Amino acid sequence: MIYKSPIETPELILKEFADVFTGTGRLNRIVKIKLKENSVPHVAAPRKVPLAIHNKVKEELNNMVEAGIISKVEEPTEWVSNMVVIDSPKKLRICLDPRPLNEAIQRPHYPIPTADALVTKLQGGKVFTILDAKNGFWQLPLDEKSSYLTTFCTPWGRYRFLVLPFGLNSAPEEFQKAMDEIYEEDEDINPYFDDISLGSSTVEEHCRLLRRTLLKARKANLKFNELKTQLSQTSVNYLGHVLSDEGIKPDPKKIRAIEQFATPNCKEDLQRFLGMVTYLAKFTPHLSNLTHNLRQLLKKRFCVDLGCKHREGF
Repeated sequence: MIYKSPIETPELILKEFADVFTGTGRLNRIVKIKLKENSVPHVAAPRKVPLAIHNKVKEELNNMVEAGIISKVEEPTEWVSNMVVIDSPKKLRICLDPRPLNEAIQRPHYPIPTADALVTKLQGGKVFTILDAKNGFWQLPLDEKSSYLTTFCTPWGRYRFLVLPFGLNSAPEEFQKAMDEIYEEDEDINPYFDDISLGSSTVEEHCRLLRRTLLKARKANLKFNELKTQLSQTSVNYLGHVLSDEGIKPDPKKIRAIEQFATPNCKEDLQRFLGMVTYLAKFTPHLSNLTHNLRQLLKKRFCVDLGCKHREGF
């Protein structure tokens, strides 16, 4: 009896790399937060936490300590930020309000690829996969000195982030740089913050590309969120576009939002509408001509008054 090895499929590859989709990721790279010269430390006044969510907030803080996201601070620190609690129906989240710290941070100004460039790069593909880095920035550890800069106050004392917190103005650039370093030798792998996009002409090519991507992730201790993975699809939603073997199309949700936009009655509404419509420029010939009359209204000093020609443009 001749044994035949199973044909490699994206699903089998994901099973082989199950470890890349489980646990907490910690990249093999440490982030250092640099401050501008002569920056003045800031200690925020503690904010009250509603009594109704005290227990939930305390529980989440304990969970974050156990997960190695934050650590209790006992010693004095020059910088203390406020805690921000986002109590959504799905989950309570604890974030940092680092606005004074952000003003003092010396950003790395690392170049970020544009969404248009990435989408164009994937054009012509037949099979696509989108991978999502689990908890994004939290996979990047901070060095000790930087960690103390992220100290924040709560009703139960002060804590500091051990990993790169959401909200720092340098965080997106630091994370993009880390992802680019992991995949710098493979131009077919496209990191964009916590998303990685893959596009191939055939399933066989896609399997090879997917394997390379997951091998590099395993080596770097990068973890992905399996629930958010779009695996080996002929059509995927990516950065406000729909990518398929038919090319690039606008996201139907964005089209629907434009269609359902109420008639503007002030400049702010009109600016918001025109900003949404600009997204369609690559799909709509002569969009500039179509919106000319509406854009002229922005030059007026007072409220927007839509005349017949303006309503037609809208």
